[in-house]
Amino acid sequence: MPDITEVADQIAGAGSWDERVSLIRTIPQEFGEAHRQTVYDRVAQRAYVKQLAPDFAYIHRRDDYELASVGDAYQLANASTSGFTEVGPAQMCHVMEHHGTTLRAFRLIVGFFDAQDVPRAMLEAKAANDGGTARDKAARFRMLRTEAQRLGGMPVFALLAGLGWTRTADALGPVVAACDGRVHHREPRRGGHLPAAAAAQRIAA
Repeated sequence: MPDITEVADQIAGAGSWDERVSLIRTIPQEFGEAHRQTVYDRVAQRAYVKQLAPDFAYIHRRDDYELASVGDAYQLANASTSGFTEVGPAQMCHVMEHHGTTLRAFRLIVGFFDAQDVPRAMLEAKAANDGGTARDKAARFRMLRTEAQRLGGMPVFALLAGLGWTRTADALGPVVAACDGRVHHREPRRGGHLPAAAAAQRIAA
C-alpha cells in the first residue's frame, strides 16, 4: 500500500486541477476501504484546509438576496456566458473571478447544461463555521455524487467557505471524495459579512 502522507503531498503539489482530480480518482484503487477515510482526511489537510477562511454570519434580509438583486446576477451570468452556452472551465473561472455576484445565480442552478439541455455538472455551495455543521452538510455532496452517477457520471463541484471545513475526517474529507477533489473555496466578502458580536450589536441597536 502506498504511503498515505506521500500520496497526499503529491496531490497537494499537483500542477493543475486536472492532475489533482486524476490523482484523487486513483485512491479507491490504491487503498482498501478501511484506509480511505484516513487518506481523504490527509488529502483534505494537505491540499485544501490552508485555503479556508472565516465566513462570518451576516444580518438576514439583505438586498443582495432579494429578487431584484438575484435577477440582476442572473442577467449578468446569462450575458457573461452567452446565454449559458459558454460554460467551459476557463470561462466559468473567468466569470466568477471577475463577476463574483453571478454566484447568486449559479448557486441556484442544480447543474450546468449543454446545448441539448443535458446536465454536464453539478455545483453546490456550502458555508460552515463549525465542524458539526460542516459534517452535516457533507452528506449533501454524497447525495449529489449518487445522483450524478445515476445521470451518467457527471462531475460534482464544491464551493466552500468557513472554518468549519477544517474538520477533515468526517466533513471536508468526504467532500473531497464525493467531488474527486473538485473543491474550491470562496474568499469572505469585505464589508458584507459581520463578526457575530458586531451583528448582535447592530440587532440590539
